[in-house]
Amino acid sequence: MEYCSLTITTEFGKEKRVLMDTLDLLFPYDYDVEGKIIGPSKICIKTSIEDIDFLSRIFSDFPIRGLKIVRISKPIIEIKDLEKLPEKLIEYIKNKKSLKIRKIKRKSKDIPKNIYLKLLKNLEKEKLLSPDGHVTFLEIINSKVFLTLEIFRVEND
Repeated sequence: MEYCSLTITTEFGKEKRVLMDTLDLLFPYDYDVEGKIIGPSKICIKTSIEDIDFLSRIFSDFPIRGLKIVRISKPIIEIKDLEKLPEKLIEYIKNKKSLKIRKIKRKSKDIPKNIYLKLLKNLEKEKLLSPDGHVTFLEIINSKVFLTLEIFRVEND
Protein backbone atom coordinates (compact mmCIF):
# COMPACT_ATOMS: atom_id res chain seq x y z
CA MET A 1 0.00 0.00 0.00
CA GLU A 2 1.41 3.37 -1.01
CA TYR A 3 -0.56 5.35 1.60
CA CYS A 4 -3.69 4.98 3.70
CA SER A 5 -6.84 6.43 2.16
CA LEU A 6 -8.49 5.88 5.53
CA THR A 7 -6.85 5.63 8.92
CA ILE A 8 -9.05 4.04 11.56
CA THR A 9 -8.60 4.19 15.31
CA THR A 10 -10.08 1.24 17.20
CA GLU A 11 -10.57 0.08 20.74
CA PHE A 12 -7.44 -1.71 21.93
CA GLY A 13 -7.49 -5.39 20.96
CA LYS A 14 -10.32 -4.96 18.41
CA GLU A 15 -8.08 -4.25 15.39
CA LYS A 16 -8.65 -7.57 13.54
CA ARG A 17 -12.42 -7.50 13.96
CA VAL A 18 -12.72 -3.83 12.91
CA LEU A 19 -10.43 -4.46 9.91
CA MET A 20 -12.55 -7.37 8.67
CA ASP A 21 -15.84 -5.53 9.26
CA THR A 22 -14.54 -2.41 7.49
CA LEU A 23 -13.39 -4.41 4.47
CA ASP A 24 -16.80 -6.13 4.36
CA LEU A 25 -18.54 -2.75 4.60
CA LEU A 26 -16.57 -1.15 1.75
CA PHE A 27 -16.24 -4.18 -0.58
CA PRO A 28 -19.61 -3.76 -2.37
CA TYR A 29 -18.52 -0.23 -3.39
CA ASP A 30 -14.82 -0.94 -4.07
CA TYR A 31 -13.81 -4.48 -5.05
CA ASP A 32 -10.11 -3.61 -4.68
CA VAL A 33 -10.33 -2.34 -1.09
CA GLU A 34 -7.49 -3.59 1.12
CA GLY A 35 -6.32 -2.97 4.64
CA LYS A 36 -3.85 -3.86 7.33
CA ILE A 37 -3.18 -3.29 10.99
CA ILE A 38 -0.41 -0.70 11.35
CA GLY A 39 -0.14 -0.55 15.12
CA PRO A 40 -2.03 -0.87 18.37
CA SER A 41 -5.54 0.47 17.74
CA LYS A 42 -4.59 1.67 14.22
CA ILE A 43 -5.76 0.34 10.84
CA CYS A 44 -4.80 1.47 7.34
CA ILE A 45 -7.39 1.11 4.55
CA LYS A 46 -6.68 1.70 0.86
CA THR A 47 -9.82 2.40 -1.15
CA SER A 48 -10.74 4.19 -4.35
CA ILE A 49 -13.85 5.69 -2.71
CA GLU A 50 -13.26 9.43 -2.42
CA ASP A 51 -16.70 10.84 -1.67
CA ILE A 52 -16.37 12.21 1.86
CA ASP A 53 -20.12 12.50 2.44
CA PHE A 54 -20.70 8.92 1.28
CA LEU A 55 -17.93 7.54 3.52
CA SER A 56 -19.18 9.52 6.49
CA ARG A 57 -22.74 8.31 5.90
CA ILE A 58 -21.82 4.65 5.43
CA PHE A 59 -19.83 4.54 8.68
CA SER A 60 -22.75 6.24 10.46
CA ASP A 61 -25.42 3.98 8.95
CA PHE A 62 -23.57 0.70 9.57
CA PRO A 63 -21.88 0.87 12.97
CA ILE A 64 -18.82 -1.30 13.51
CA ARG A 65 -18.24 -2.49 17.06
CA GLY A 66 -14.82 -1.38 18.33
CA LEU A 67 -14.38 1.40 15.76
CA LYS A 68 -13.69 4.83 17.27
CA ILE A 69 -12.49 7.31 14.61
CA VAL A 70 -12.21 7.32 10.80
CA ARG A 71 -9.90 9.80 9.07
CA ILE A 72 -9.44 10.29 5.34
CA SER A 73 -6.09 11.45 3.92
CA LYS A 74 -5.30 12.77 0.46
CA PRO A 75 -1.85 13.58 -0.92
CA ILE A 76 -1.76 17.16 -2.19
CA ILE A 77 1.83 17.85 -3.24
CA GLU A 78 5.41 16.57 -3.06
CA ILE A 79 7.51 18.11 -0.29
CA LYS A 80 9.99 19.44 -2.90
CA ASP A 81 7.18 21.64 -4.32
CA LEU A 82 6.11 22.96 -0.92
CA GLU A 83 6.00 26.61 -2.04
CA LYS A 84 3.11 25.65 -4.39
CA LEU A 85 1.03 24.23 -1.51
CA PRO A 86 -1.45 27.16 -1.19
CA GLU A 87 -2.33 27.09 -4.88
CA LYS A 88 -2.50 23.29 -5.14
CA LEU A 89 -4.62 22.89 -2.02
CA ILE A 90 -7.09 25.58 -3.10
CA GLU A 91 -7.35 23.95 -6.52
CA TYR A 92 -7.98 20.57 -4.81
CA ILE A 93 -10.70 22.01 -2.54
CA LYS A 94 -12.45 23.74 -5.43
CA ASN A 95 -12.51 20.47 -7.40
CA LYS A 96 -13.99 18.53 -4.47
CA LYS A 97 -17.49 19.95 -4.20
CA SER A 98 -18.35 17.76 -1.18
CA LEU A 99 -15.28 18.94 0.81
CA LYS A 100 -16.21 21.63 3.32
CA ILE A 101 -13.46 22.96 5.54
CA ARG A 102 -13.97 24.91 8.73
CA LYS A 103 -10.34 25.10 9.76
CA ILE A 104 -6.93 23.83 8.66
CA LYS A 105 -4.32 23.06 11.30
CA ARG A 106 -0.62 22.60 10.61
CA LYS A 107 0.16 19.22 12.18
CA SER A 108 3.68 19.07 10.78
CA LYS A 109 6.12 21.80 11.74
CA ASP A 110 8.03 20.94 8.53
CA ILE A 111 5.48 23.07 6.70
CA PRO A 112 6.90 26.60 6.97
CA LYS A 113 4.74 29.10 8.81
CA ASN A 114 4.86 31.64 5.96
CA ILE A 115 3.42 29.06 3.51
CA TYR A 116 0.77 28.03 6.04
CA LEU A 117 -0.26 31.67 6.65
CA LYS A 118 -0.43 32.30 2.89
CA LEU A 119 -2.70 29.28 2.58
CA LEU A 120 -5.03 30.54 5.31
CA LYS A 121 -5.18 33.99 3.71
CA ASN A 122 -5.99 32.47 0.30
CA LEU A 123 -8.71 30.23 1.78
CA GLU A 124 -10.41 33.25 3.32
CA LYS A 125 -10.00 35.30 0.14
CA GLU A 126 -11.55 32.51 -1.98
CA LYS A 127 -14.34 32.04 0.62
CA LEU A 128 -13.55 28.33 0.95
CA LEU A 129 -14.02 28.12 4.72
CA SER A 130 -17.41 26.95 5.97
CA PRO A 131 -18.72 27.04 9.58
CA ASP A 132 -20.28 23.58 9.10
CA GLY A 133 -17.14 22.09 7.55
CA HIS A 134 -14.47 19.72 8.82
CA VAL A 135 -11.43 20.52 10.91
CA THR A 136 -8.53 19.35 8.74
CA PHE A 137 -4.82 18.82 9.21
CA LEU A 138 -1.82 19.31 6.97
CA GLU A 139 0.86 16.73 7.62
CA ILE A 140 3.91 15.36 5.87
CA ILE A 141 4.05 11.61 5.26
CA ASN A 142 6.75 9.98 3.11
CA SER A 143 7.84 13.29 1.54
CA LYS A 144 4.30 14.30 0.54
CA VAL A 145 1.97 16.86 2.08
CA PHE A 146 -1.37 15.27 3.00
CA LEU A 147 -4.72 16.82 3.86
CA THR A 148 -6.31 14.74 6.62
CA LEU A 149 -9.81 15.12 8.01
CA GLU A 150 -11.96 13.26 10.48
CA ILE A 151 -15.08 11.95 8.78
CA PHE A 152 -16.56 9.82 11.55
CA ARG A 153 -16.24 9.54 15.34
CA VAL A 154 -18.14 7.30 17.72
CA GLU A 155 -19.70 9.50 20.37
CA ASN A 156 -19.43 8.19 23.93
CA ASP A 157 -22.73 7.52 25.62
